[in-house]
Amino acid sequence: MELQIGNNIKNLRKQHDTTQEELAGRLNVTAAAVSKWENLDSFPDISTLIPLAEVFGVTLDSLMGYDIEREEAEVANILDEHSRLTVSGRFQEASELISKAYSERPNNFKLIRAHMKNLAKSGGTAQRANELKRLADCILDGCQDEQTRLDALFVKAQIEYAEGRKDAALKIVDSFPDRAQNNLVKTAQLLQKSPEKSFYERCAAVRLAETAAMYNVMSIISDEKIPLAERIKRCEKLGDGFGNLRDETGEILPAMLAWMTYSHLNLRLTKSGADNEIITRLTDKELTAAKAFDMLNAEPIKTVNVSKITERMRKHYEMAEHPEYAHLRSDPEYLNVLKKHASKK
Repeated sequence: MELQIGNNIKNLRKQHDTTQEELAGRLNVTAAAVSKWENLDSFPDISTLIPLAEVFGVTLDSLMGYDIEREEAEVANILDEHSRLTVSGRFQEASELISKAYSERPNNFKLIRAHMKNLAKSGGTAQRANELKRLADCILDGCQDEQTRLDALFVKAQIEYAEGRKDAALKIVDSFPDRAQNNLVKTAQLLQKSPEKSFYERCAAVRLAETAAMYNVMSIISDEKIPLAERIKRCEKLGDGFGNLRDETGEILPAMLAWMTYSHLNLRLTKSGADNEIITRLTDKELTAAKAFDMLNAEPIKTVNVSKITERMRKHYEMAEHPEYAHLRSDPEYLNVLKKHASKK
């Protein structure tokens, strides 16, 4: 980002009908100094900035040409373009875009995060690991956004694990809030059936599965050009397909994809007031997929009990205060589905 302070001083001085000499006298500097500022030959001393802003009745950000709203809009456009390039498979261009944007705005936490994630995907060298640590520490030292901070901690955990300090990595993981552990780390730990696979690969797979299922459902169910019944049918086919793949391979990743597909579809339709018959059918499929996920996670890594996730979901549906759930619980068929999936004591 290029500061426009010289041009701004010149424009503001003219707006206030003030000469260079008059402005210099009010700031206790020479007219030559003001001339140099306006010609971009030098910049005002930091001690002069506040008096300058007060003379013109503007904020420091405005004086220096820093428009926060415009800056945020430009960064948002850069990140949108990065997403578009990535989805199009133009990974090199996407990487170069973020690297360039970060070099121009090295203090913007959104770009620091994007640059950090870019580097993390590029493989590991000692130099890259040191740069990743620096970026993560920069975020943790100054950024207040929780998700950005979690990403920084996640990167630090990856590095610790990759460098053989598994206990240190798990200590970082344990510092995550419970919801973050539930959505990412705890689930990733269930994938540790193959010790030779890296911690990063397992966690990335989990993230990808959850995110892919959610956005896939969102993109289909939000397409109003297609009749709702057809949108629901397409999403269910995806969930059924993932379930079949889970049953054929015994792998946990399609198990998660099946569960998350039904879960996000069920949530969207329940909150929008879809027919009880549809919600009852989806709830049955969701709890069946959750149970299959539980079973695959039971051995050999006994991280959760076989019925823990299924039972948690079932109890949520039994107790949720949202009006639509209360309405569903008045339907005997819906209650029968919840009873069908109750854990056997």
